Amino acid sequence: MKYNSFILLDTNMTNSYKPDFMLIKLSNDFRNFHSKGINNRFLFGILFHEWLHYFHNVSTNFGMSTFTSTASLWLYFHNSNINGKAIDHSKYKESITKFNSILVHSRKNVNKGRDLRDINKQNFELLEVFKAELKSTQYGNETLHTYVCQIRIKDQGEHAQTIEVGALEIFENLAYLLEKKLVKNLQERDTSDSKFESFSEPPIVPYRMIELLLSHFELNLSNDDCIRVMITLLLAVDSLELLEPLINEIKIYQSEGKSVETCLIEITENILKQNNIIERLNNTEEWIKQYFPIDDSIGLSIKSIFKVIKTNLEARNRNPFVEFDILNQLKENPQKFSEVLKKYSSCAIMVPLAANKIIDRTINSELISLGEVGHLENWQQFHAALHFLGLHIKEDGGFMDTSELPNSCCPFYNVCTVKPKQDNNDICRYKPWENYDAINPTSDMCWYGCGVRQTTYCPNQ
Repeated sequence: MKYNSFILLDTNMTNSYKPDFMLIKLSNDFRNFHSKGINNRFLFGILFHEWLHYFHNVSTNFGMSTFTSTASLWLYFHNSNINGKAIDHSKYKESITKFNSILVHSRKNVNKGRDLRDINKQNFELLEVFKAELKSTQYGNETLHTYVCQIRIKDQGEHAQTIEVGALEIFENLAYLLEKKLVKNLQERDTSDSKFESFSEPPIVPYRMIELLLSHFELNLSNDDCIRVMITLLLAVDSLELLEPLINEIKIYQSEGKSVETCLIEITENILKQNNIIERLNNTEEWIKQYFPIDDSIGLSIKSIFKVIKTNLEARNRNPFVEFDILNQLKENPQKFSEVLKKYSSCAIMVPLAANKIIDRTINSELISLGEVGHLENWQQFHAALHFLGLHIKEDGGFMDTSELPNSCCPFYNVCTVKPKQDNNDICRYKPWENYDAINPTSDMCWYGCGVRQTTYCPNQ
């Protein structure tokens, strides 16, 4: 599997996908990935799981909406910021609130702060959702939904716990079931020491809450059909508002003796048709050409990301459940993952360095790309600009002046070795936007400085 590498640092490595940076972070279990690859089907399953999060962000209506929301927010900020001063942007405030709410809704851990230990230590088969209510949350003129569920051990009224189900639970449950299917598919050809190991079940929250919710609505579905349901949900911007109408449609099909697969294929085709997906993609492409005409790092990033989204959504329009084709390819030969990434694309992957490769204690990881690497430099600047933008958004939808920003560490603080950090460590740690030199804006800068430069107002662009 071909990869290119850059040096990066992280001091607390766990397996995760960071949507704000389009970055997969892998744990120390992968520290020899750069030299030996992956010969363990469980580790391959973990990598596949995290890649699926990226893939579902660049191959669904849900993901496309978060992307266009991000691009829109960048435009509003770019047109409202002159060297750190917010000019009048009252005409944007309602739209800023709308697009920011879509981003928050798509990434928020709605159960953060809840004590989940009692639920997560239970066997999945012993748990049930005995009450579920659709919850509406108003963000300006935008209404988005989650489910508030009461969960307990079956037939036991005591120790019930409230769990909220949002977009995160869809992404995680979907990736879990696909990962599990991949690992099972690869068992027969596994010749490594992992051959006799069993699949480790994850915590119930957030990895299996959609399955529990579907059971609550008395749907008896196979794992494959659960996968299809969750993919279908991601074809809507407000995914959970679609859940009960979707369940009712499935029940009608089942009462007529038709398969759930047939039902979901027809429903997804109808959703894509109703959303005019091809027309929407073409209109979005024209919008990008109009508002991002310059091929600077931001323009190139937005165009390259959209190209990936468009290619993948066109593929999904032809085959709504393309994930099963991917699994069949990998079952035939895991080395075909390179072909999968070439066809559907990949993001950067942060991998810990082996101990004997660590020269500087502050640099213990590397950033690799499986395949195409040309866009990575632009993407880092783009994500730095988005980090800077996000710090400016007020709760009422307005932008604050840069001088009002609270301290915030550069997201590349433990990565960067360029001169600004060496000259003034505290700036990078607390106010990385000060690495942008407004007096000499064309000078060489770090990723963050370049990102800030791209947000500066220029009325002639």
